[in-house]
Amino acid sequence: MQIAERIFFEYILCYLAQCFIIMMGVYAFCRQKITMPQYLIGVGIVFVGAVLVRSIPLSYGVHTLFIMMITALVSIWYLKFPINLSIRSALFMTLILFAGEIGNMLFLNLLLGKERFVEVTTNTVSKFIYGIPATILSLIITLVYYLVMKKKCISEAAEPAEQPQDLRP
Repeated sequence: MQIAERIFFEYILCYLAQCFIIMMGVYAFCRQKITMPQYLIGVGIVFVGAVLVRSIPLSYGVHTLFIMMITALVSIWYLKFPINLSIRSALFMTLILFAGEIGNMLFLNLLLGKERFVEVTTNTVSKFIYGIPATILSLIITLVYYLVMKKKCISEAAEPAEQPQDLRP
């Protein structure tokens, strides 16, 4: 039963949710409108890459770097976004997720105390449940940024372009 719990809570609900948020952020930071088929395939590729990378026994934090590289590569090669924006968006999304998780962990450590906090983080189900606020915070930040960028790009496109000036004397 523990394997099924881990697959459901950790991989499906946690990693897959984070992959959806990461890809939404990539679209937002690259100022692109989400096209659903490409978005879902991009999420799927990043998710499979994340699961494979997390199955490799690496030091803490190295998984994050590899997932960040996978995200950038997917946005460059598959989504055809500019290289500089793809790398920057992967970095920003990693920082947003990291900030949400750090804030959540600090709050939980203060709220629960050190002993209870260690208990919570060792149980897959409780770790997922207590990690939900970090995921929701990351989703809210990313969604707001995406909607602001979408509105800004639409309003910029609606403004008429300036007519080129005639340079003849």
